[in-house]
Amino acid sequence: MEGYKIELAVPLVDMLYTFKTQVQQKPDGVGRNIFYVSDVDQMYELALSEGLQPEFSPRDAPWGERYFHIRDPAGNELSFAKRLPQHPRWK
Repeated sequence: MEGYKIELAVPLVDMLYTFKTQVQQKPDGVGRNIFYVSDVDQMYELALSEGLQPEFSPRDAPWGERYFHIRDPAGNELSFAKRLPQHPRWK
């Protein structure tokens, strides 16, 4: 069976990390990974420029974060977020 390649480049703390893995079958994803980034909108634009298809554009959440999601080939949710400093939760 041909494996699925997962590759993701994420700017974290002003550095670029690339995550790569091979899976032999495409499982039903149920996991979530949250990556806190310095600029959610810039990360969204980078994802689009790399041909990825986020589930929605960045939005402000009631719990005090700006975020968007992408699904990896296994169906897991990759969430990119940043705290909204003006939100009462963080004061």
